[in-house]
Amino acid sequence: MVPAGAAVTGRSATRRPGDAAARHRAAVLLVWVAVVVGLGVAAAWSVSTAEPGMRWPAVTPTTAAGTALDRVSARIPGAGDPTGWIVVLAPDATTVDSAKFSPALDALVAGLQNVPGVTAVVDPATGGTVSADRRIAVIPVAVAADLPRPGDTRSAVETLAAVTRADGLTVELGGVLAAPDPGPGWSAVVALAVGVLVAAAIAWSMLGSVVGAMLVMTTALVGSGVGTAAAVLAGRSLGLGASGAVLVFVVGLAVGGPAAVLMFGRGARPTVTVLRGCLLVVIATAGLAVSGVGVLTVVGAAGALVTVTSTLAALTLLPALRALAEERIRPRSISGASDRWGRWVGDHPLPTLCAAVVVLAAVTVPAAIWAGDGSGRPVGRAEELLAAAFGPGAAGPLLLVVQVDRPEAMATALPDVARAAQAVDRVALAAPGRVAADGTLGIVTVLPDTGPADPATRDLVHRLRDRSLAPAGVNVEVTGSTAAAIEVADELAGAIGRYLLLVGVAELVLLVLLLRPWLLGVAAAVGSMLSVGAAVLLTRAVGGRVGWPAGWGWVPGVDAMVPVVALALVSGLVLAQAVRSAVGWPDGFRPITVCGCAAMVAALFGAVLPTAGAVTVGIALAVLIGVLLDVLVVRLTLLPAVLALLAGPRRSPVDTVVVAAEEPAGAHAADGMHSAELDRRGRGVIEQALGAPESRGSGRHRGG
Repeated sequence: MVPAGAAVTGRSATRRPGDAAARHRAAVLLVWVAVVVGLGVAAAWSVSTAEPGMRWPAVTPTTAAGTALDRVSARIPGAGDPTGWIVVLAPDATTVDSAKFSPALDALVAGLQNVPGVTAVVDPATGGTVSADRRIAVIPVAVAADLPRPGDTRSAVETLAAVTRADGLTVELGGVLAAPDPGPGWSAVVALAVGVLVAAAIAWSMLGSVVGAMLVMTTALVGSGVGTAAAVLAGRSLGLGASGAVLVFVVGLAVGGPAAVLMFGRGARPTVTVLRGCLLVVIATAGLAVSGVGVLTVVGAAGALVTVTSTLAALTLLPALRALAEERIRPRSISGASDRWGRWVGDHPLPTLCAAVVVLAAVTVPAAIWAGDGSGRPVGRAEELLAAAFGPGAAGPLLLVVQVDRPEAMATALPDVARAAQAVDRVALAAPGRVAADGTLGIVTVLPDTGPADPATRDLVHRLRDRSLAPAGVNVEVTGSTAAAIEVADELAGAIGRYLLLVGVAELVLLVLLLRPWLLGVAAAVGSMLSVGAAVLLTRAVGGRVGWPAGWGWVPGVDAMVPVVALALVSGLVLAQAVRSAVGWPDGFRPITVCGCAAMVAALFGAVLPTAGAVTVGIALAVLIGVLLDVLVVRLTLLPAVLALLAGPRRSPVDTVVVAAEEPAGAHAADGMHSAELDRRGRGVIEQALGAPESRGSGRHRGG
């Protein structure tokens, strides 16, 4: 074992960053400390001054409905602002407009009109928002979209609601007035700390050294923390809040932890592998920019930034810490159950292949069939009461913008458009609404008979646009927050296609080029496609049918973010895992090493699940499923079985796939093996797996 800090005599220049960091450890540590302190203080100030109510930015690509909604907001104050509702329920055998409760309801309406940030309030007594049995009254409330602290408005409304509850009425808040997801708090910090400890224990099991595990996690924490702090500062004006920062921080740990473990290997190969993995994750995350959606570009850029800083920490900070500690860490020789598994796969490739295919089919086929449309997501109590009184479409009304050339034409145009809309299938109610001050622009409120997330509502939006609702000389547009959210979801669905076509194909081609021989790269690319597809399908099915926690539905398109961001992170981390499975390991690389790195990633993302918000839960679940499915079913079962069938019974798949194109570095004198020799040996391994004659001197084998 080469002592920590000693110069490495390998020929590859890619080992030099670690050597230089070890020789100049004092300077390296000083630079990292200065960066950590400076960015940490700045990021802490940024988080402390951020609005706690908003944790993810609204997804607002340019859409026809969004543009029309902006124009309505400019012409009719409050008409295009985000809407919430206060649902008031009277006790059994009473009514909300009885002599007992009518004063309390009137006081609530009057109080809402004086709340800062409230731009419009509809009185149930004059707006027709009292149910047929008179037990439920709904007070629609418009809130300004550009409030610096929307939490203050929400708190004031909740105070008024508490006063009304004291008078004996049940009061529920929905829409933008509903209590938002509290975002990550101390419980999230504790959960993430547990995940870090579990990852450290896994690193210790692979390295056989407590000090080594501590250095691994310290490096990962510093690298990820620096990147996250920089992302928070850069994304402050763009809306990267606390939930986004937590997700980015976990991504950095998931990249930096396995990278630091790999850096305990000898020679240039671990460094090359870390750099290749970093490149793939950066492309996967930064590639979100092809979506054309601002928030996805911000999240992708933050993920790419934290990936780079975590990799830099593994390449520079870890060697400096090792040299400072003067700790000789000898990776333990891993054998036993993992070797027996490799031999079993080699002896029974066909049953193993069939079992892997059955598992993948059992996961992907039901997920593809069961993939929900979002209509099964949980809703709050206010939404339930609103749907019971006025139908499911009351929670997601549509707006028809009616524009005329002459103000006198509006008197007939607005009722005509409302009657035409009422005749459209799946419209429960169409009623004329407010008119602009100049009389040339008005709105018609349309209530679908289906909920906002129901596919029938999307179809209704398209029918309203395709059908001629206006007489000659009248222009009609379909808008409203529901229509805008539908268009955003459609835009994000298109972003998935663009991402797969441009970024996905580029990543797979790059993976084939990075892993030599080419057969190994093709096998890794095919396996990665299977893992990513299964993970995204399963996560989308869970989110569509079961739904994420309530309270996020008012953010346009927020649910549609989950599959797009999940696709980017799962593909990046799975491809990095594919690269890790193609690197040697000191004193005997075994399948358990690949499993260990995957378990570190799974432990970190699994720690996020219990306390994360709606978007973060969906993305973390996708990564957790994808990484574990990839390592257990694809990487260590399906692909070894396939190559074992091609190789015949002579060779264990541990040698053909998991060792993955090079002999373990520990099988040779320290750093005495040139990278070209490693590539030649790797080609010999695959050639023999395919039944071709093995070239002379291709090395000994451990798995068989």
